[in-house]
Amino acid sequence: MKKIMNKIIGVFIINIFLLAGSVFAISSNDFKAIEAPYTKQYEEYIEMSDEEKSKILEPRKYDISSVNNSTNKTLLANQKITLKNLINVLKSSTYATESKFSLKDLIPNNLTIRNQQDVNVCWAFASMSSLETNLALKNYNNQATEKIYDYSERHMAYSMTQSFLEGQKNEYGYSKDISEGGTYLMSTAYLTNGQGAINEEDMPFVNSQEAIDISQIQNKKVQTTVNDIAWLDSIADTNEASEAELADVQQEIKEHVSTYGSLYAGVYASDGSEGSEKYINEKTGAMYVDKITSTTQPNHAVSIIGWDDNYSKDNFTTKPTNNGAWIVRNSWGEGEEYTFDEIKEEIGGDISDENFDKYLEELEKIGFTIDKTNEKVVFKNGDNGIYYVSYEDATIYNDLFGIVSANDTKTYDNIYQYDELGGNYVLAYEGSKTNDTYIANVFQRDTEEDEYITSIGVTTWVPNTYEVYINPNGSSKAKDDLQKAELTSGSEITLNAGYNTINLDKAYKLTGDSFVIALKVKHTEGEYTYITFESPDGPNGDENASSNPQESFITFENYFSDDANWVDVGDSSETLSYGGNLCIKAVTENDYTGEIANPDTDPDPDPNPDPDPNPNPDPNPDDKELPENSDFTEAKAYITSMKITTSTDAEIKIEVQNINVDKLCEKYEHYFYICSDPNKENIEESKWLKADSFEKQSDGTYKITLTINDESQLADLEEDSENAYVYIKEVATIGDESVTEVSPAMLIDVDTNNLEIDIGDGGFGQITYTPTSNYSGAGTGYSGSVDNTQYSGDLPDTGIRTILIIIGAVAIVFVICYVKYRKMKDVK
Repeated sequence: MKKIMNKIIGVFIINIFLLAGSVFAISSNDFKAIEAPYTKQYEEYIEMSDEEKSKILEPRKYDISSVNNSTNKTLLANQKITLKNLINVLKSSTYATESKFSLKDLIPNNLTIRNQQDVNVCWAFASMSSLETNLALKNYNNQATEKIYDYSERHMAYSMTQSFLEGQKNEYGYSKDISEGGTYLMSTAYLTNGQGAINEEDMPFVNSQEAIDISQIQNKKVQTTVNDIAWLDSIADTNEASEAELADVQQEIKEHVSTYGSLYAGVYASDGSEGSEKYINEKTGAMYVDKITSTTQPNHAVSIIGWDDNYSKDNFTTKPTNNGAWIVRNSWGEGEEYTFDEIKEEIGGDISDENFDKYLEELEKIGFTIDKTNEKVVFKNGDNGIYYVSYEDATIYNDLFGIVSANDTKTYDNIYQYDELGGNYVLAYEGSKTNDTYIANVFQRDTEEDEYITSIGVTTWVPNTYEVYINPNGSSKAKDDLQKAELTSGSEITLNAGYNTINLDKAYKLTGDSFVIALKVKHTEGEYTYITFESPDGPNGDENASSNPQESFITFENYFSDDANWVDVGDSSETLSYGGNLCIKAVTENDYTGEIANPDTDPDPDPNPDPDPNPNPDPNPDDKELPENSDFTEAKAYITSMKITTSTDAEIKIEVQNINVDKLCEKYEHYFYICSDPNKENIEESKWLKADSFEKQSDGTYKITLTINDESQLADLEEDSENAYVYIKEVATIGDESVTEVSPAMLIDVDTNNLEIDIGDGGFGQITYTPTSNYSGAGTGYSGSVDNTQYSGDLPDTGIRTILIIIGAVAIVFVICYVKYRKMKDVK
């Protein structure tokens, strides 16, 4: 009987594994790659000849963003926002309510007009303008010493192409020549793959696009770190957009320009062809294209630096319906000046005085100024290099690109990446319609020195919500080997279209020869989850892009538990699932001194410490009633409201909640101090500010209310500090006895995930920020949602459907086995 039962159990177990195997078997259909749909403009572009393509800007390839992804509200929710930066963003948002605004009024010295001359690199000039104005505006907002930024457009252009002598190959460059122009995707790649930017003096501009020796772009000192780049919503043709869509994009542009600096934009610029003069008024610099045709497609990149709602429509040659224009920084120089002799030489041959006068008259008609006294012809490019593009222009809302966050120093030591050319290909997989998608890059380390992952770089064409998982010691992607990383934004983050930096709350020390960065991409039921790749595939894929097996992988929730269930999407031999390399970077530092998520094990404590010779001294030998300070161990600090103006005025309300009072004293005095240092000691007496109130809450705890009335009270917040901390000094008194204690540093919670920004009734000048998270007001602290996810790895995260299938299968097998057992028992 016992042997029979053992056989039954054996059959039962085998059947369970067989059935379980069928449940967890990888379905090849799940990993069938489906490319995202192209825009209509891109479909037309790929059918053009090379000559036709060279005359216009490459249009946006995909337009699959389903939300307005670039408003300040959304950007704030996904940045590593600091208290000081939040104030600056809110202050800049007040500018977006003005009828007229120009960055030239704030940072004029960083808006010198540049001249690309005969080189086809307008895209590089517009991109560098975004970086330079972003950094300059940050300095202006922080009231820091002014710096003049001038980075090398020539280095950007050559670094992203193959314009080199004797067949020299640039592994980071696209398979095109510098004379073919470029795109904002190339700018994004250059600014985030560790090549740039470099100072203008290290590779000055030259009016040439001839091939050079590759050594001219190598071994240059990188001067910047670009953390976040936004690809704003795009309108390919204003004639095909609703008023609401146009208004949304216009508001996004105003918020971005006033908050983060200039925006790259594509326009049609008059090319001198017949009929093109009607689209530009050279005397006023007013540009307006009423309709996109085969001859008026965007062909030039410029920088939007401001706006004027009342700019007269009468300034345009072809008049738009309404007033209003974008203020644009061009890269054609401020103007040109020629002598009469130079013009005659250019015309060629002898020309009579009469004919020359007629020639000058024609030049005057198209915007030249004739100075007969000095025998000169002067031509001003618009308003000394500034142009005005109508709000109604059909082309201006193409390819909007802008820097959101950058540093004017290199803040990292290494970038691990496979997407040096950036995200040029977007795919979805069938399984993503019903499951969360997991994507991962496996990186090989090239050093044995200490190294710490501090942030993750991600390029995406579509807003998605992500979780981050890391294996710092090896190439395994099994669930048990991945550690869920806590982010500065919490347990997850929603990223916008563009390049995004995900900052880790604590760094991860790399301890193996390889490591894994994995992202969980949350799906929307019934919708594809789009994933961004660097790839040679597609009709306009770049042949210089390549990928290798064992670099990039994808799986779904159903298969996540086992390393073997990840599909190698970088292996080009796997034609069904092949995509290329995933756009995931690991950014590391060598000499990191902050908190570590996976610290080395501490040695065992001393098992026999020296005993305290006097363990219980009497603190009050005279039995007097002594005061006691409150307990701030569980206290939390929250911003409850902010009112900001464009001046230095501010009113910021902060509550410190969850203060426990074991012994109530007769009198309390509270003071506060805010800085960026979580370990501040010996705070100067003059730095302490008086708190407003100390109130008991319904649950028995206490709260302190603090008010900041002027930005000068935040002087000890460092410019690029990640966090703001508040210290409370409490003086507790009973009778003539007082005790003073300074609390530990409390991180001020800057909650922007659900913020509301309200412009006051007065319009421009004041903005109010009120977090919508639930603060109890009763001393219980923050009562919003708390992520208590435990990543134990005990059971595969298979989903309820799979679990039910397993339970049903087990039940069926058990019944079958039981029936067989009964029959065998009856036979016996």
